[in-house]
Amino acid sequence: MASTSGVLSSPGIGSGLDIRALVEQLVAAESQPLLRVAAREAKLQEQLSAYGQLKSALSLFQDALRPINAAEDFRILTATSSDTDVLTLSVGSGATRGSFNLEVGRIAENHRLASGTTFVDPDTALVGAVGETMTIDLAGESFVIDYGGKTLSEIRTAINEAGDNTGVTASLLRDDAGYRLYLAADADGSANLVTVDYSAADPFTLQAVNQDRDGSGGFTAADLDAEVLVEDLYTVTSSSNTISDAIAGVTLQLVAPGTSRITIEHDRAKVERNVQGFVDGYNKLVQSLRALGQGGLSADRAALLRLEASLRAELNAALPEGSAVASIFDLGVSSRYTVGSSSGDNGLLAFDASKLRAALATDTDGVAALFAGQDSGVISRLEGLVSSYLQGTGIIAGKEQALDARIDAMADRRADMELRLETLQSNLMERFNALDTLLGQLQSTQTYLTQQLQTIQIRRDR
Repeated sequence: MASTSGVLSSPGIGSGLDIRALVEQLVAAESQPLLRVAAREAKLQEQLSAYGQLKSALSLFQDALRPINAAEDFRILTATSSDTDVLTLSVGSGATRGSFNLEVGRIAENHRLASGTTFVDPDTALVGAVGETMTIDLAGESFVIDYGGKTLSEIRTAINEAGDNTGVTASLLRDDAGYRLYLAADADGSANLVTVDYSAADPFTLQAVNQDRDGSGGFTAADLDAEVLVEDLYTVTSSSNTISDAIAGVTLQLVAPGTSRITIEHDRAKVERNVQGFVDGYNKLVQSLRALGQGGLSADRAALLRLEASLRAELNAALPEGSAVASIFDLGVSSRYTVGSSSGDNGLLAFDASKLRAALATDTDGVAALFAGQDSGVISRLEGLVSSYLQGTGIIAGKEQALDARIDAMADRRADMELRLETLQSNLMERFNALDTLLGQLQSTQTYLTQQLQTIQIRRDR
């Protein structure tokens, strides 16, 4: 609403009245309907925000459901190594429970070569003649380096900066005999053997630094590979220190030679944590529903109570007769709900992990089906219920759309009322200013007439 300040900020010149204050009072009296509209608009905005909070609470609950929404989530495996200085491991799809004795005979290493030829100064002595080249091959892929007429340092740089370098790093070594060219494969194993050919006479005489590790009597490509003995019977060789095909579903990461016993077993602790997360998520959602029912969504409190009742109903999902577990309340989850109770923990869940642990030990499939059964599982039913509220055509979206429409209509109405008040204010100021001017003129006329009458009276008195 436009301010009257600047239009007239002093008492009326003709009347002596504070016209600005008078107009503001009149406009304020006419503004009461606008204030009521603004208050209703603010209330609608509060409801819209509260529905956003409801969506957030439901989404967080969905996050708590995800770790236990599939049967595989109750058959999680964990893997341990008795000596992590020898090897570490992880499990994935296809792994099963079991334990194995492993002996790491050697880990994979990269192929390394040093020149037999030495050089007194790597920065001045030139190698070969201009135009001579060397072809460096790694795993069947090669690149060519012009070395003729360059210093040893320049050759090292040319190799390392070659745009088509396939994975070989060059360095310079210095011993008592002089400087040597040193080549090393970036990756390990026999699959990354380095070979070098020359267009002219060999100026370097590269020799393998790697040692004979398989007892063959001399270095061969096989010496670059890792070797693991499984259960003292079965030999596994690998070009990589990461071995994923020795034991189904298990990836071994070799660290150093030695022995280790690996164990793969059900990760009961993780399942317990995930179920505890579900219980905590359920409780947080229920508490959020109750807080919203007492706050921003008090007008929809009945609907929130129905949602809470629906959540409780889904907890009673049961398996067919014959299963060792028929309800999550057989698995350590418990709840006490009293109709009409105002207790803060009324209807909230509690969890005794020991009961779940015992059930998993005797009937993992039954526990998994109860929680994560595709059609009848508690989690799938809760997920379906929550999704019905969160989906684009769901209950909350409908409420938000209706509120948005009401807020837009209220905003339009408020804008119209503000415009009318601004017009009223302008008109009042114009009229009062005109009236004040007229009063000033009348007062001037009165003064003039009074003076004239006084003059006439004085003349008569004479």
